[in-house]
Amino acid sequence: MKNKFRENKIVQRLAKKEWLRAAGVRAYRTFFQALSAGLIGTIALSEVDWRVAISTAIMAAVISLIHSLGGIPEVNEKAHG
Repeated sequence: MKNKFRENKIVQRLAKKEWLRAAGVRAYRTFFQALSAGLIGTIALSEVDWRVAISTAIMAAVISLIHSLGGIPEVNEKAHG
């Protein structure tokens, strides 16, 4: 059972520092893009609801990390395993 867990491609990706860095950068950028969109959208309408803007940005960052499990083009997986 332990060997099957280690052979899993997703687990192998998570174990690579390069993948973790690339996924973190993507999530960071996605967070601020979503936060910016939320702020720009609310500036014209009324005051900013920070709880909604930040929770939306956090959710976008989490979704970005989940999408990264499928692979990150910036990380050349052929060269690393």
